[in-house]
Amino acid sequence: MQRLNEGGRQQAEAAVAEAVRRKLQAAVETEHTYRHILAFTAFMAAYLTALGLSDQDLPSVCLAGGATSARFGSSGEVLDYIEGRLVAPHWRDPVCGDGACEAPIEFAAFGRFGCKADCGVEPNTTRLLVKVRSNFGGHPLLAPRLLMAAARWNVCLMDAARRQRGDPDLCWFERDQVFTEAAATRLETMDVIDGSWYVAVQGDYAGRVQGAVYSMQDPDNPKQLTLQAGRCQP
Repeated sequence: MQRLNEGGRQQAEAAVAEAVRRKLQAAVETEHTYRHILAFTAFMAAYLTALGLSDQDLPSVCLAGGATSARFGSSGEVLDYIEGRLVAPHWRDPVCGDGACEAPIEFAAFGRFGCKADCGVEPNTTRLLVKVRSNFGGHPLLAPRLLMAAARWNVCLMDAARRQRGDPDLCWFERDQVFTEAAATRLETMDVIDGSWYVAVQGDYAGRVQGAVYSMQDPDNPKQLTLQAGRCQP
């Protein structure tokens, strides 16, 4: 019984320690977020003030900080100062090639994506074969050329984290692919990372485009993958 009590006490202490760790982590993240909000608020206040002054005569504006001060002759110089001293140090975009892999904006390279110089090459990829078949002929009202001109397609990765940041999904082709023939089948191979890839078709109002995706891990025996709700599940 004593051993059981001792084990229960240790489990309780571990649970309490874990709860405290989570609260501390949440507090640190909250403080970090508040600091960014306060800095952004200060920037916006200064920015709007400068915009308000832009329609007035501005012979001299002085921004003092501690023992230093800066004097400006126009609102444009004020904005340049704010950008250099406040915006650039805190909202600097990652630069590929500076030696630091800054996730999540930078990541290991695959296809045309990622930063090879800072993050290296993604070792875990799957080769896919995408087959897009189209036949725009035979519509009772609309000409094939009209239907074909409206349709576009691409292969994209559904990424919840990117969408939360307001970034668009990664798509294999930089520009959506067009159709140049009324009836044709196009084959494309690509080495992609694991995830929910989907064939995005736009403008196919008559339902004249069909797609299929195959795994090429075994080139001699391609395996067709299931498409569900526009997603490709490897």
